[in-house]
Amino acid sequence: MRVLVLGIVACACVVAVAGGCHRQQQQRKEDAARAKATRKLAGDPQQRAAEDDRLAQEHLNTAEKADARAWLADPAHGPAAGDRAALAALVEGLHGDGVKETFVTDFASRGQGSVAATLVIVLPTDAPPRARSLERIGAFLRGKGLTPIGDTRQRYVLLSLE
Repeated sequence: MRVLVLGIVACACVVAVAGGCHRQQQQRKEDAARAKATRKLAGDPQQRAAEDDRLAQEHLNTAEKADARAWLADPAHGPAAGDRAALAALVEGLHGDGVKETFVTDFASRGQGSVAATLVIVLPTDAPPRARSLERIGAFLRGKGLTPIGDTRQRYVLLSLE
C-alpha cells in the first residue's frame, strides 16, 4: 500500500512539474512573438503607438493593476529593475504635468514587498499638459538609451520597468 501511495504522489509531482514547464514554455513563445512584433513596429511610430495603446488597454483590463502613486507610497514596492526613486519622481512629475492616471501592472513578489514590470500612463488630451508629459517621458527614455515615440495622438504610453 505504501509503495502505491508513493507511486501516485510521484506521478502527481511529475504531472505538476510538466504542466509548469509547459506554461513556462508557452510564456516564452508568447514573449518571443511579442518581442518580434515590437522589433517589426520599431521603425513606424504610428504603428508602434497603436500597438502600445492595444497592449496598455489589455493591462488596464486586468484585475492586477494598481494606481502607481499609491502603490509606490509603500517603500516595499518598486520597479522590477532600475531605481525606485527615479520611477517615483517620474510618476510624481507626470501628475504635476497634468497626467490624471498612472498604473503599475505585472507584479511579482520580491522579499517582503513586490515589484511591477509595467507602467501604464494615460496621457492628457489637452495640448499643453500632453506636451509636457511626453517631454518628461522622452527625457526618461533617452536617459535609458531608448528612443521615445513622440506624439502620434496615442492614448497611452506603456513603459517596461524591467
